[in-house]
Amino acid sequence: MTVALVSALILILIMDVIILIWWPGAKMPPPIDRSDQPLLSILIALRDEEQNISGLIENLLQLDYPRSKLQILLGDDRSSDNTRERLEETISEYRHFQIIPIYQDIASLVGKANVIAQLIPYAKSDYLFITDADVRVPKDWLNSLLVRWKPNIGVLGGCTVVAGNDLWSQLQNMDWLLAQAMLFTSNDWYRNITVSGTNMMITKQTCDAIGGYDNIPYSLTEDVGFVLAAKAKGFTVDNVWGRGSCATISPQENWSALLKQRSRWTYGALKLPGFEVMALGIRALFLPLVLILAFEHPWWACALVSARVILQSVLVKRIGTLLDQRIRFETFVLFEVYYALVTLGGFVLHVLPIKYGWKGRNY
Repeated sequence: MTVALVSALILILIMDVIILIWWPGAKMPPPIDRSDQPLLSILIALRDEEQNISGLIENLLQLDYPRSKLQILLGDDRSSDNTRERLEETISEYRHFQIIPIYQDIASLVGKANVIAQLIPYAKSDYLFITDADVRVPKDWLNSLLVRWKPNIGVLGGCTVVAGNDLWSQLQNMDWLLAQAMLFTSNDWYRNITVSGTNMMITKQTCDAIGGYDNIPYSLTEDVGFVLAAKAKGFTVDNVWGRGSCATISPQENWSALLKQRSRWTYGALKLPGFEVMALGIRALFLPLVLILAFEHPWWACALVSARVILQSVLVKRIGTLLDQRIRFETFVLFEVYYALVTLGGFVLHVLPIKYGWKGRNY
């Protein structure tokens, strides 16, 4: 029993070592070439986002790209608050913004996927950038993704960090950084698995090839669904790592919201290759396994926990340096407890035959 526990825990540590060793090979975007600036379309789904409108529009206005070559489509998905009114007030003087009311669901789509599917026909560009209302992108976001595009690439993704310096936000930020480190590392071995739907670029050619967004099977994680459909049609997927492609997202406000988010992630994660699903599951078991070991061999348990904290500290510091992110010491100490609770809790919520509410809808 003890040998099996120690072996499993060491295997998890080896996974961290592999990511740490492989990480310096993470792909960085080449220098931005500003000689060719085609028309670009940005697509954003909104539902009950009244509190985010000012920050969103201000953020989009600072993009380092000619406004004459920008089209920003804002899909209002039957908001029950003052989202539509706030949009009209805020963008009235900017001609490159356009509000598209969404009145119904199409095919089997719901939520964001339904909105994006109905915005695509309005897009005048062949390059479609997708983000969320609570996400803030850097001024070089468009250029940083566009410069990496090649004719065979169907989907490009950037990286994402969580805003905030309090412990709750920092725990979520460390979670995102480690998840992306694993994703980017496994991408090098498995020809890119997926991207984040909060920060991605797709092409109209890809949409046409898969029959449009409305041809993606029902999914709570439309980004994973789109990537799988694009790869099935022979397109490649790529990720861009660096400050210019790094978006910032708001933290989940409480445990309930966080577990619902993780439940959605679980839905998408289970569609990933088997080795990736296994790796994610094994990582979540580190704390339960080490607690079992601690009953008989507390010193072994302490040594393994210390090794895990050190490895993750070095890895997150290396990642954070590239993105100008600093993680507080206590975050590393408490992260294993946080990670076990949110990962296992999200899985339980996913498998239970219940629906959860989000902005007046049940999923």
